[in-house]
Amino acid sequence: MSSYGYDPFFPSYKRRYADSPRIHVYAASSASGSLLHSVDSLDLSQLQDLNDRFACFIERVHELEQQNKEIRELRLAAEEATSEKQALQGERESLEETLRGLQARYEEEGADEAALARAELEKRVDSLLDELAFLKKVHEEELAELQAQIQYAHLSVEMDVSAKPDLSAALRDIRAQYEKLAARNMQNAEEWFRSRFTVLSESAAKNTDAVRAAKDEVSESRRLLKAKTLEIEATRGMNEALEKQLQELEEKQSADISALQ
Repeated sequence: MSSYGYDPFFPSYKRRYADSPRIHVYAASSASGSLLHSVDSLDLSQLQDLNDRFACFIERVHELEQQNKEIRELRLAAEEATSEKQALQGERESLEETLRGLQARYEEEGADEAALARAELEKRVDSLLDELAFLKKVHEEELAELQAQIQYAHLSVEMDVSAKPDLSAALRDIRAQYEKLAARNMQNAEEWFRSRFTVLSESAAKNTDAVRAAKDEVSESRRLLKAKTLEIEATRGMNEALEKQLQELEEKQSADISALQ
């Protein structure tokens, strides 16, 4: 730039002022290699106005360069946001595939296991009920037979009470012992039934726990999928905002360049 505040090699300046009848530029080489310029018929106020306008133009060019830098940064941020969105989208699709697999496995295995466990439990309960009914029937038959025998013995005692005075007491003792034995057998049968029922209930509970674990796994996969979906939406919003800001800057730059032409 010369001592007068302008650059004689700037194209727009040359187009505007190179052919002016009021400006004559003479160049001469010297031993020091310096250039000398002379301005003819141009007053100081016009020269100052020219310098001010050129300074404004240079400042505007700097502003456009800064805007170009911001646009490049925004484009880079938009590209990064797009890449992140694509990565999240891929992760989301992977989670959806995993969720579908878990749901299919849960529906297939859970239904099969639950049906088998329920059928097995019902079968065992029916078997236990049949066994209990059989034990009760045997007990009732044995008790009825014993009562018949006791009744017959009691009648025999009444017919010959003088000959056998202690037979009635002996029969009462026998009857009491048998009833005690029958009660104990019934209690043992009921305890055995309750024990078997408890075992079967625990087995059914284990199957229920397995089904519950599968449900929990599906719920966790759904939660992760929802979180990734929200993250993708947030990234998409940020990307759209960056693209909008980039478009506004490009439009503003185009308008500024048009104004300078």
